[in-house]
Amino acid sequence: MTGPEPLPRSLDPLDDESLPGYLLRLSRRLNLPPLYLARRTGLTTSSEHQVARHLMLGLTPAAAAAFSYATRLSTDEITGLTLAPARLRHQPAAVSAPRGRTPTDQWLFTSASRHCPACLAGNGSPIQDQLGGAWKKSWLLTVVFACPLHQVFLQHQCPACRQPAGVRSLLRPADSSLHPAQCRATPRASGPGKREPACAHRLDDASTRTPASIPGTRLLEFQARMTDLLRSRGPAEPAARYFTDLRLVTALIRESWPQSRELITDDMAHAVQRHADACEQVSLSQRRSRLPRTGAPPDAIACAALLHAADTILTAADLRETLAPLVASLATGTCRVSRSRWARVFVRDSDACSQRLRQAAEPLTRAYGRTGGRSRGTRAPLRSGGFRPEHIAAYLQQDWYDKYFSRLGIPSVKALRRTAAVCLVQLAAGGSLAAAAQFPGINPNRTLFTTATAVRDWARIHADPACFDSALRALADELDAAPALIDYHHRRAALLDWYIGDTDWQELISQLPPTPGPVQPVLNDRKRQEASNFAWVSITQGEHLFAPRPLQALQSAADQEHWARHRSTTWSQLTRSAPKKHYADLKNLLNALARGVTYSIDRPAAQPAQHRPAGPDRGRQPG
Repeated sequence: MTGPEPLPRSLDPLDDESLPGYLLRLSRRLNLPPLYLARRTGLTTSSEHQVARHLMLGLTPAAAAAFSYATRLSTDEITGLTLAPARLRHQPAAVSAPRGRTPTDQWLFTSASRHCPACLAGNGSPIQDQLGGAWKKSWLLTVVFACPLHQVFLQHQCPACRQPAGVRSLLRPADSSLHPAQCRATPRASGPGKREPACAHRLDDASTRTPASIPGTRLLEFQARMTDLLRSRGPAEPAARYFTDLRLVTALIRESWPQSRELITDDMAHAVQRHADACEQVSLSQRRSRLPRTGAPPDAIACAALLHAADTILTAADLRETLAPLVASLATGTCRVSRSRWARVFVRDSDACSQRLRQAAEPLTRAYGRTGGRSRGTRAPLRSGGFRPEHIAAYLQQDWYDKYFSRLGIPSVKALRRTAAVCLVQLAAGGSLAAAAQFPGINPNRTLFTTATAVRDWARIHADPACFDSALRALADELDAAPALIDYHHRRAALLDWYIGDTDWQELISQLPPTPGPVQPVLNDRKRQEASNFAWVSITQGEHLFAPRPLQALQSAADQEHWARHRSTTWSQLTRSAPKKHYADLKNLLNALARGVTYSIDRPAAQPAQHRPAGPDRGRQPG
């Protein structure tokens, strides 16, 4: 082994001890500066004058090997001094840079590592009486605000100099005279000139405990639950998504303050208000008011209040209804909710949050996640694992409309049914509305999908602007839970160029009862085309405007124009509630034909045919 020689003496790490804290205790034992030890053990080079905080995210294999050789610690013990074990469970640790760059995620470290004075005082053992207790690595995480052992809120400032305390940035790394529990900050009262001495106040004085520093039972239970999630050996993904949800909703509470004031108890609200005032002053002084404020408060009481309120929201029975007033308050003046600071943060992190939060927040913000995490990528699907785009008809099924949308009172039923169908496709497939409209066969180039705009415009002036989205979400929930859904896409593909063949048409019209009188109904190819479209609509649940017209395409330009002029007349006769007898009889026969064609399309390929109904006659030339 080449490199630094082993140290003459070492230390066993304490439970949950951080790497900087370990260096401070080892420095005290050997009476050597922390920076010298960092160089001696391979953590830093001779040209570096600080112990970089990114080391807390994990060591390179070479650095870990050198540190292990110098300190006689095992690989597991060294890994346990860093936040590497939390990387799978805590997204800020996962996305921050583990080497060479300052972590960018503001939820990984607060401006100071918090601390518990009683823990720093040690447990009474000889070694801890001499060197103090552990500076715990969990104190570096914003979601840790209380000490469950001593049942106190963690502190973030030195009570003497009021400077940020702790080991997030190891101050005075060349000073070996300070005890690990002494404040290493420089008091603000110090003037310019030569370097002033450290504050040196002992941070392990637990005599300052007051009733205000004691969290209630609910907060201690909440802290214990989050600590279990960080340390559990169970699946990592649910924990990671929960912590992402927690910080997103915490940021929403901060951005909507004081609208969210009622979510926080009076005894803790003043701490949140102080934090909000401080953020506002920083924003004004640094001209950063348009940037999202995503970091957690360093003050443990304010942080606990926000986190617990966020958890309360996340466990609400109806998450969308609970989020709605807070999200709505983000719209100010000409700034829409989708352009708000929080909406931008939500889009950035939506891939890492839970599906439940995405489904609740995306319709409220109109700010959607993107595929591949790219800000300019295609809109990502909101639903996965349930219904698929192929299960949605181009014109929303009548029973779905009756159950969820008929009571909304939107003037245009056609606009609503078309819009709802396209929005359902978009929920499952992602992408734009235009792309979602193309999938079920709606031609966006012809319609420009203005119906969606009409529905949104109506919703904005309605007493409950989110009623359409609520109905859409309720229907999507039902479809997700449905055991078997119709594959409308397969039906549309099977009937892509279909019309009733000449033989089938002759057989069908031969079953029509005679029409008395000299005027007989027209039963030509134009009527056959409209009858084919009627059956196509019945099978695919689409709109006749977008039905295939292969028979019409075979005609001359003049005949095609003539057919187009009479299309609506024939269609209205077939679809009216009380059609004339000829059309009523024809309609009954077409419905029977449609049922037979549907059977032949939907029947599994492996199932033997017991009866062959009149099936699709693709591309058959008229006789």
